Amino acid sequence: MSTKVRGRSEKWHQHILLAISICVALALIAGILAAAEFIARRMEPKVSGWIGHTPHDRLGWVPTPGRGQLETGEFKASFSINALHMNDREFEPATLRAKHRVLALGDSHTFAVGASTEETWPKQVETRLFADRQSGVVFNAGVIGYSVGQYLEMYRKHRQTLMPTTVLVGFSMATDLYDLIPPERGGFIYGGDASRVYFDLDGQGNLLEKQHDSTKMNEKTEHQRDASHGLRSFLGQFALFRTLKRSQLAMAVAMYYRPGGKSLWPGLDTALKINLSDDDAYRWLLAERILGRLADEAKRDGAQVLLVNIPYLAQVYDSVWASSFGRLPGTYDRMIASRRLAEMCARIGARFVDTTEDFIAVARERKRWLHWPQDAHPTPEGHRLIADVIERTVRKNEWLDAGVRNGK
Repeated sequence: MSTKVRGRSEKWHQHILLAISICVALALIAGILAAAEFIARRMEPKVSGWIGHTPHDRLGWVPTPGRGQLETGEFKASFSINALHMNDREFEPATLRAKHRVLALGDSHTFAVGASTEETWPKQVETRLFADRQSGVVFNAGVIGYSVGQYLEMYRKHRQTLMPTTVLVGFSMATDLYDLIPPERGGFIYGGDASRVYFDLDGQGNLLEKQHDSTKMNEKTEHQRDASHGLRSFLGQFALFRTLKRSQLAMAVAMYYRPGGKSLWPGLDTALKINLSDDDAYRWLLAERILGRLADEAKRDGAQVLLVNIPYLAQVYDSVWASSFGRLPGTYDRMIASRRLAEMCARIGARFVDTTEDFIAVARERKRWLHWPQDAHPTPEGHRLIADVIERTVRKNEWLDAGVRNGK
């Protein structure tokens, strides 16, 4: 055999050995991951119970009336959905005689996942501000998965029945700058393709109100789905991911890996970014226009609006901040969302209650989380803190009677 032929044969054998080695390594890695996934699934606490939902042509869905409980490895919380589709006591017409009628709007941080009905911050506010329900009542109209546009629609749904004097909007930094995008831009994020009213902006930045019909699918919408949302949904099917997603390594990877150019922390990415992209600026402006419409409609009804800023994990906990957005200090600012929301409220004529600094201070002082680490919603202790800050701010600024004095 010639030297040239022998050399080619040796190279061919080397390539085969390399290919076999790679296949063995990949099989080994796959086996390790499969074993880890199996162990994670066996060790992962089971979730039992959930809140049923009923279709609604304008809101997309509303909670189905009834009682139940949600139990995970972290908490056991009971809920009670009344005839008005609120996680609250049954509505009594006599409560409308109260001087102060407060309507709380929001998503799962207000509803709230991880806390029982009477532990939610709206009911805690009621306990703190009103010695008895003769002087005032707080109605909790928060709904899991709702966006800012649905807050406006929920206000419209209850305005005549409840005649609120004050509207509390629980603005969740986790999702409220993320899940408000219309289908033309890749939404909806939650609730599937349910028919609903939604909002967009025209070329001049004016608010547009539209009706989505689930029977008329838009192929363009399906192709515009956020790549990062698809990846998160895919990874969320694995117990190993659910177990490790709060680790410092996972959060560090999430900061640099951006599928389709989109952040794996999309809500906070928009909220905390110092220099906004066109997409970020659109989200902020759309939120302002929707909340501005809510403030205008409430004012015409004789009510005041208080926007309550509810911070998310990276804003609250030093370790999470250092492992995620804090790695890029020239790109993100831990408190910039609070400043922007305060400026927004000044422009739209709403009051502003910021709980961010209190969350940070209390978490540092007590050396424990005020959110469920895996679930990421506030614990009952976190809800009490939100209520404490609202009570303190309202009393300090004498806002409680403002809605009554300025009302009809």
